[in-house]
Amino acid sequence: MAQNPAGYLYTSNVLRIKGSTTVSSTADITAVDVSGFNTGNGITLIFDCSAVAGAGSLAIVIKGSDDNSSFTAITGATITVAAAGVSLLFIPNFVGKYLQLSQTLTGTSVTYSCIAFGIPEATTTSEGYTTSPVGQSAL
Repeated sequence: MAQNPAGYLYTSNVLRIKGSTTVSSTADITAVDVSGFNTGNGITLIFDCSAVAGAGSLAIVIKGSDDNSSFTAITGATITVAAAGVSLLFIPNFVGKYLQLSQTLTGTSVTYSCIAFGIPEATTTSEGYTTSPVGQSAL
């Protein structure tokens, strides 16, 4: 029986959006190519906040782009990181080839990282599956 890629972690399911760094000013991060995901199935962003200083909080707006130049905010895709811990944001309607986090800082600083979890656009046995998934394009 073929494996369904949903619920399994493989290298093609996870993409680092932002490594752990301390944010001490308002800024946008460098965009990341998410074209390896079937974004029609949505993308889950996982934020891991390890430190907050000076009553800091970070309002993050997720933006998409097809050309990595002109970005548009994704409706409803916002999150505030204000305390140590893990937060999830599911984006069912991501549009574009590139994903960007637009960060607005309040307070002194916030240290966090972000990864994306999604369904791979195309999966094969060479990408870590013991049996190639069936019907991947139909998901």
